[in-house]
Amino acid sequence: MRRGIQSWLDSDSLSLPAFVWRNGAAVTRGAIAEAAAQACAAVLATPHERILLTNPEPRTFLAEFLGTLAAGRTPVLSGGHRLSTLLSHADAMFPGAETGTLPVVRPSQGRSAALPAIPDEGKFVLFTSGSTGTPKAVRKTVRQMDLEAEATAGILGAPDGIRSVAATVDPLHLYGLTFAVWLPMSCGIPRLLPRLETPEEISGIPRGSVLVSSPSFLHFLDPRVPAPVLSGLVSAGAPLGDDDAAKARDYLGTVPTEIYGSTETGVVGFRLTDRPGKPVSPAPGVSVNGDGSVSSPFCEGGRAELGDRVRVLQDGRFELLGRKDRIVKVAEERVSLGEVEAAVRETLGFTVIALVIEKGGRRMIGAVADLSRSGGFERARSREYRRELSKRLRPAAIPRCWRAVPSFPLDRQGKVDLGRIRELFN
Repeated sequence: MRRGIQSWLDSDSLSLPAFVWRNGAAVTRGAIAEAAAQACAAVLATPHERILLTNPEPRTFLAEFLGTLAAGRTPVLSGGHRLSTLLSHADAMFPGAETGTLPVVRPSQGRSAALPAIPDEGKFVLFTSGSTGTPKAVRKTVRQMDLEAEATAGILGAPDGIRSVAATVDPLHLYGLTFAVWLPMSCGIPRLLPRLETPEEISGIPRGSVLVSSPSFLHFLDPRVPAPVLSGLVSAGAPLGDDDAAKARDYLGTVPTEIYGSTETGVVGFRLTDRPGKPVSPAPGVSVNGDGSVSSPFCEGGRAELGDRVRVLQDGRFELLGRKDRIVKVAEERVSLGEVEAAVRETLGFTVIALVIEKGGRRMIGAVADLSRSGGFERARSREYRRELSKRLRPAAIPRCWRAVPSFPLDRQGKVDLGRIRELFN
């Protein structure tokens, strides 16, 4: 029988732990079910269909999420986007740090009626900003997430031997929702509290846990901090560099499992980063097509376009060839932003993000340098940088505007916040 979100709420399992604090204290499934019932009652008392969730604290998020689904309404996960950009996607919201014009749904205190069943066809909404920084709504169903949890359990190999799941990512994004919420629920594994905020906190992870993290978090691991004994290490949200993969492998004694996917597609594939350039294996039930699409039960309509160019191998594995949306038009020429970044790195030694900007009605390439990885960068020398890059890049591809930040701004998932990067040119 398929395990999933509803089996987690069965009456005979409510005494089991849903969350475990690092001091060993537990929060039971029954406690979460009661909080969800309170949220459900509050939602049912309103006429609102789309309820915005902005609180990433795992217990609060799960109660609000389950309660809204049980009410037959649509949870809308903010994903760290500014409330002002999401107003057209929601009718009301649960209390959050940021307030706006939306009505607020406040769960009642005290006992409520039993939580109704969560329907397989229940829908919720997440957002992806792609390469633009503008939120784009993506719809998912409970059944899709249940199936994806089965597949991700298969990727990890032996989830029955996992003691708990520790995470650096929050559940308002699909990666955190899949691996730090749905996977533990589906497999009956408690989630560790609180969320890991700094690499130093890694030493407090209980033996036998799986760490769900991001490349940016793994980049800052400190080998001087005592390492936990893990059952597994999962990384997603951005490509995991070879050096950071080796560092994590040597320090933690386990090969990272790198997950490839997107909000639109769900989990597409995975690879063990035990050697550079290893092809990606499709997730169970997923196939990647030569036209750059994916056939998957985890996405709307069973088929979606990948954001990357791929080369499919004879055995079904595939190689990633770079982002599709990073080919842009400037002065009627096709420019690869990835090529621009590589040229700056290899010619000048700077780590930058390249993007298209508009100045005076003209489209041109801008570059933002990460000073923590770009020693010697001086914006005043941009004319000299352009002259050096002209030996390698066509005129349309040479960055005309330069900016710098102490380090790239990141969202809660550890991905570069492209919206804040773009604001540097305003």
